[in-house]
Amino acid sequence: MNRTTPPALLVLIAAALCSLAGAANAEATSTTFKVAFYNIQSGKGEPALAGHDLTFPDTSNCTNPAQPLNAWGTGLVQQHLVETLGNDPAVVALGLAEAWTCASPENVRATLGWKARSSDRNGIAMVARYGFAGPEEWLQLDTTANTNPADTKWVLRAPVCLDAACAVSINMFVTHWLGSGVDPEAVFDRQAQATLAFMTRTAGTAPSLLVGDLNLWEFLGSQDPPPAGISRLREAGYVDAWPLVNGSAEGFTGMVNRAGRGSPVGAPWKRVDYTWSPAAFLPTGITRFGVVPPGDAAPSDHYGLITEFPLPPTEPRLDAVAPAVALLSPIDGLTVSTGPVVLTVAASDDVGVTRVEILEDGVVAHTLLPGDTSVECAALAAVDGLHTIVARAFDAAGNIGLSAAHRITVTTAGSVPPVVSPTGEIVLHARNASPVVGNWRTVADATAAGGARLWNPDAGAPKLPAALASPAHYFELTFAAEAGRAYRLWLRGRADRDFWGNDSVYVQFSGSVSATGSPVMRTGTTDAAWVSLEDCSGCGLQGWGWQDNGYGAGVLGPLVWFASAGPQTIRVQQREDGPSFDQIVLSPAQYLTASPGTTRVDGVILPQTQPGPAPEPVPPPVPASGGPEILLTSGAATQVVGLWRAVVDASASGGMALGT
Repeated sequence: MNRTTPPALLVLIAAALCSLAGAANAEATSTTFKVAFYNIQSGKGEPALAGHDLTFPDTSNCTNPAQPLNAWGTGLVQQHLVETLGNDPAVVALGLAEAWTCASPENVRATLGWKARSSDRNGIAMVARYGFAGPEEWLQLDTTANTNPADTKWVLRAPVCLDAACAVSINMFVTHWLGSGVDPEAVFDRQAQATLAFMTRTAGTAPSLLVGDLNLWEFLGSQDPPPAGISRLREAGYVDAWPLVNGSAEGFTGMVNRAGRGSPVGAPWKRVDYTWSPAAFLPTGITRFGVVPPGDAAPSDHYGLITEFPLPPTEPRLDAVAPAVALLSPIDGLTVSTGPVVLTVAASDDVGVTRVEILEDGVVAHTLLPGDTSVECAALAAVDGLHTIVARAFDAAGNIGLSAAHRITVTTAGSVPPVVSPTGEIVLHARNASPVVGNWRTVADATAAGGARLWNPDAGAPKLPAALASPAHYFELTFAAEAGRAYRLWLRGRADRDFWGNDSVYVQFSGSVSATGSPVMRTGTTDAAWVSLEDCSGCGLQGWGWQDNGYGAGVLGPLVWFASAGPQTIRVQQREDGPSFDQIVLSPAQYLTASPGTTRVDGVILPQTQPGPAPEPVPPPVPASGGPEILLTSGAATQVVGLWRAVVDASASGGMALGT
C-alpha cells in the first residue's frame, strides 16, 4: 500500500484493489478500450470554498498526521482514482501532469495496483494497467521565451498494452504546454508544431492519441480565430474528442473552486484538458472524473478525462516480421572517461531496414539510414553518470525491432581544466562529483556549469530533521584547502517547480573545524551545515540562485576552517528531495562577504579552480627595540567562548577580529 495512504482508507482501497484484480484476470471481450488524463496538482487537492465542509487545507503535507493533511493525506485523491479508473477494467492507461510530491507517478501506480509507470519529466508521466510494449520517448518543448524558462515542458510517447498479454498496443502521447512572456501565442505555436512533428516521427500513420493539459481554451468552441496551438492540431487532421462526442456541451475541466469564477460558484470555467486523435481513429465516448459539487473539496483543481476508443485493427500485414537489431558498441557496463562515444549497430530484416534510431536516456539522439552502421556521440560523453542506450530498427511495413539496452557510465567526461585562483578561491562543478549515491543523479542541463547538474528528484519524501551519519542519498567532491584560513561556503542550485519544500541540503566536510579548532560539520556524524536556497520565508525561488549556510535576507552563515592543509572532501546529503546543484564555492577572499551571484534567476557560471602557489610564510614578529613590549592579536585567541566569535576583517591586525 502507498506509504502516504492513511490507515482509515486501507479497507476501502484494499477492497477496491481486490475487485480490480478480479476484473483484470477476466477474459477481455470488449471491442473498446479507455485512456484517462489527469492534471493531479501534486495530490494537494483543492480546498472547499467558504460555506462548504473544510475537510483539508491548502498544504503540501500528506505524510505527517501531526499536521493538517492535504487531499492525498486524507485519501480523497486515491478514492477518486480507484473508483473511476481502477474499478473500470476498460481503462488501460492514465496520463499525468503535475504528478509531483504526494501524487508521484509511483504513488499513483501503487494506488491503482497497475503494472507499470513511465519515468517523469517535470510532472509529466504515464501509468499503464498492463504495462508498455516498448521503450518510452521524450521531447522537450521550447520554453526559452517564457517568463520562467526553467519550468520545462515535455511530450512523452509510450506504446501502451491494451490487454494482459500485450497482444495489441497503441501509441499514447501525454503533454503539458505553457506559453507566457512577451508573446505567449508564439510559444504555444512552436510547442504545437514540435508536438505534431514528434508524433508523426514516432507513430507514423498508425492509430495514436494525445492527451494533455494544453493551457489553451476556446469560449464554447466559438473563438475566432482559435488559439494557435489548437489551430495547428486541427490543421494537421487531429480531432478534439469532447465536441466530437458531446457537441456544444461546455466540458470545462479547470479551474475548480476559484473565487469569482465559475457558475455556479466553484465550478470549473475553462476547457484546458484534451484528448486528440487522427481523423481515421475517432473516439466513441468521453467523460469527466474527479468531479464534485461546485464549492466542495475536490481531489484537484482540474477535472480528469476518460476517453473511449475502438480497438485498433489487428489484421495481419503482408510483412509481419520485425527487423533484428543489436548494439555492437559500446558494450553493456562500459565506463567511459573520455569522449566521444562511438555507437555501432547491426540491423537486418527479411525485406529491408528503412532506418535505425538510437535512443539515449529515452530520447532519440541519432537516426541511421540504410548503409550507416555507426555514429560518434560527443554529447553522451559530456554528461557524467549512468546512461541507457537502445537501438530501434524500422522496416517499410512499420514493424519495429528493439535491441537490448546497454548501460554505460561516464566519469569526468568533458571536464573543463581548472584555473589557478590567485586568491585561493575553491570553485567545484557538481557534475564531477564522485561518488553519487542513492537518488542523486547527473543530468544534462545547458544552463548548468559544465552542461550538467546533480539532481535529487522530488519524490514527496519528508524533510529530514537532522543530517545522517550514514546517509542513503548524497554526493561528494574533493578539493585542496589551507589550514587555519576562513572560508565562506556558497552553493548554486535550483528547486523543482521553484517550490520551497524542494530547496535544502545538509553539507559536511572530512576535516572542518571551528574558529577554535574543534571538529564541526564532519562526515560520519549528524552535525552539518544546512543550505536553504530560498533566502527567507516568503522570499520566493525562481530558477538558479546562490546561497550560503545562513538563513534570512542578507544573513551570512558561519565560516568554515580546516584542521590541516591539503585534500578535503565535501559531502552534500539529502535534507529535502527536489533540489539541483551545479556549483560549490569555498571562498577565503573574493566572495567572503558577497555572493558570487543572485539569489534568483542567476546566470553566473564560475570556472573550476585549483590551488595557486603556497602563500609566503608570515615573518616572525620583530622584537620591540625599546623594551619588553608584548603585543597580542585577537586572531591568536585559543579559546573563544559564548557569543564571541572570530570574524575576518581586512582592517584588523592579522586580518582577524573578535566580536559579539
